[in-house]
Amino acid sequence: MKALTPLVRPLAKIYKQTLLPGLSNHFTRILSFFSWPTFIVLFSTILIIPESIAITDPTSTTETSHLSPKKLCLTGTSVKTSPAYGEAFINGIKLGLAAEEENHTTTEVHFFSPSPLGSIKAVEKMITAGCDGIIGFDSANDIIPVRDLFNKHKTPLISLYTPITTEINRPYIYSMQRPIEDNVKHILNSVFTKQKFKNILLITSIDKSRMRDYQKAFTQALKARNQPFTDTNITEINPTIENIIPFFEKDNKPDLVVLLTRSSLSAKIVNYIQQNTQKHNTTFIGTVSWGSSKFQPFFDRLKEKEITAYFTRQNTFFDPDPDFQAIIEQYRSTYHKEPMVISLLAYDAARIFNRYFAQASHPQRNPFAGINYHGVTGVEFNANGNIAYHKLFTMKVTPDGYRLSE
Repeated sequence: MKALTPLVRPLAKIYKQTLLPGLSNHFTRILSFFSWPTFIVLFSTILIIPESIAITDPTSTTETSHLSPKKLCLTGTSVKTSPAYGEAFINGIKLGLAAEEENHTTTEVHFFSPSPLGSIKAVEKMITAGCDGIIGFDSANDIIPVRDLFNKHKTPLISLYTPITTEINRPYIYSMQRPIEDNVKHILNSVFTKQKFKNILLITSIDKSRMRDYQKAFTQALKARNQPFTDTNITEINPTIENIIPFFEKDNKPDLVVLLTRSSLSAKIVNYIQQNTQKHNTTFIGTVSWGSSKFQPFFDRLKEKEITAYFTRQNTFFDPDPDFQAIIEQYRSTYHKEPMVISLLAYDAARIFNRYFAQASHPQRNPFAGINYHGVTGVEFNANGNIAYHKLFTMKVTPDGYRLSE
């Protein structure tokens, strides 16, 4: 409080000197009514900066709706730790809202740093702030602790990157990502049309919930194909990669290895196999954790780039869809920067929420009923509020990086 006194006294003096003559004495009487400590406390309240940040876009030409705007809150950890990623997220939101004929939406940022209680504190702040909808969260681990709060407060969540799994399949939680089972069926259909495999090895990071979901999906899909396979587990922390080599010392070596691990461990396994076993024609399958057309962590860590490897992506900058490419060009011309895939997902999610906010009421069983939106990322909310996904690509690892598979 003492620190504010040097600031407040000059301001009060200036304000008194600039008042009209008839009001000066009145101001003096007001000041004399309050003690200086009380006056400083009252004055300092206007200097407090809120933790959340409201986003305004002075370049927007979108017509503001006559309805009271609803508050859309943006959250996540990777968008906090990577400023460029967060900027791409926010810019995608603004671009999406600018594309709407009427804007019913205000936006507010609630990014948070990774911590055990991070998502719990973030959701509590957003509920207290009056958020009517939420976009974000990077993983199921962030959503699981708060999964029942969205239905409790009737506040929908759309996650951009976390597919709906058994652990987070709750009312009012939606995802822009296909179910893992769709990715598994797609990649198996893709590789099995190219080659027949006799010895399949599944390697799973058992300490990662998403990888356990992949393991379950691959196990079910391979059994449905009557395809025999061997399953082995590993951990991301202190992985025992050397235990994988015995599988390649047999006469019947694996010709298809499914790597259900994060990108760095996948690369370590492939490098170790190539360095410690005889040359053998092995095809590798990975997950979305291998990266994207612009971010290629698995490929970057490979010592020998000439391998046969595939993974799936729901969205990629190689997408030939003219509407998808048009938004990329619009982003470049608007912000003079390259977008990220999150920008396109945020673009669609913002438009979905804006139409949700335009409705007078929402059925509790399916709050997005009546939205009827088909996005450039291939995500569709039909008239009944159910989600359909229309895009999925097989990516191939080439000596030049990731490319669309033929």
